[in-house]
Amino acid sequence: MALPLGASSECEMMEIVLTETLVPEDVRARLAEELPAGMRLTDVEDMPVKYLNGRYMETMNELLESAEFLVHVAVPGAVAKPAIDAIGGDAPSWDVEGGGAFFDAGKNGDGIPDASAKEDDEAATAEAAAEAAAEADFAASLTADDWKKWVAEALARDTFKITKTSKKGNTRKVDLRPQLLDLSHMDQREVDAALEGRRVPVPKTPPAGTAILRFKGEYTGAGGLSVEGMCQMLSAAAGRSKIGRASCRERV
Repeated sequence: MALPLGASSECEMMEIVLTETLVPEDVRARLAEELPAGMRLTDVEDMPVKYLNGRYMETMNELLESAEFLVHVAVPGAVAKPAIDAIGGDAPSWDVEGGGAFFDAGKNGDGIPDASAKEDDEAATAEAAAEAAAEADFAASLTADDWKKWVAEALARDTFKITKTSKKGNTRKVDLRPQLLDLSHMDQREVDAALEGRRVPVPKTPPAGTAILRFKGEYTGAGGLSVEGMCQMLSAAAGRSKIGRASCRERV
């Protein structure tokens, strides 16, 4: 089963088809002998094999019903973007010929920068800076009670419909609410217990403006509720433009 982009998992599931009938414990013992150091089998189960036109079908996805995630979420302005100088200095800008310096053709195409355009750029920069400062202030003011309120409001919804577009450009309405099975805010004690002895991409203490949530969503072979979908629901409950995932850990 493929993991969402940027997620790690506590285990991986694998389906194999045998040419002879074996006891699950024998399969486990034989596979364990061939595994590299650091990799171990936690469980082996015997599943029925289905046929379709004389070929084997995958059955694992048909048995999946849900997946649980520990998700580190953040409001805009809470997680600072990496400084450009941390990766080698100022980022170059490129003209259409691929040069290292940006060429401003100017208002008349004579290479003389348009003064009004410069003023517009300065105004846009100042506006963006003010918006970023406001987002940072809001992120710093958040408390656990705010996150718990948003979680409760997301769960209290009867429906949450979005429009999905297929690769062919076809659109359809999808209600995400029935796919949200559970959502809760984790306090520090719960975070410590969940992360104890595990190397996971989730901070032990969430920074200001972020939180760690336990999220359980419908997850079957036909699809299910993604972490991004849950974040959309949380954003709507919070009335914020975008609550995003910083990292997550999957538990099937």
